[in-house]
Amino acid sequence: ELEKQKMAMEELREKEGMRHALEIHRIKKEMIELRQQIELTFRKALMETDRLFQQKAFTSLDDEAKNSLLANAKLKEEIALQAMGHKNLNQRYEKQEEEIGELTVEIKTLNDAAEGHHQKVAGLKRSLSSYESRMADM
Repeated sequence: ELEKQKMAMEELREKEGMRHALEIHRIKKEMIELRQQIELTFRKALMETDRLFQQKAFTSLDDEAKNSLLANAKLKEEIALQAMGHKNLNQRYEKQEEEIGELTVEIKTLNDAAEGHHQKVAGLKRSLSSYESRMADM
């Protein structure tokens, strides 16, 4: 009888332990979800506050300062565009330098081949001239 009660109590303790662990897991999961929601809400509120602050600050500026800020923004944009253009020009320049190097090698190879052909033609002309001289002597 005591053994049965002991087994029942141990089984109850295991069930209670499992229920407790699941409840702790559920609570932790809920805390994480709530923290994420709070962080998201805070980020949105912070961004909106920042936007309103910047808008209010811009509105409070005099016309000259507003024009200066707008001109500064345009200049920054222009600098960014020029930097991209400069980068593209450098890439194109490097590619052209590489192509010029390849063409220089190809031209040298062709010139060397032409010189070899020129020497062969000169040798053939000498042979022909020598042959014609011998034929004329006969």
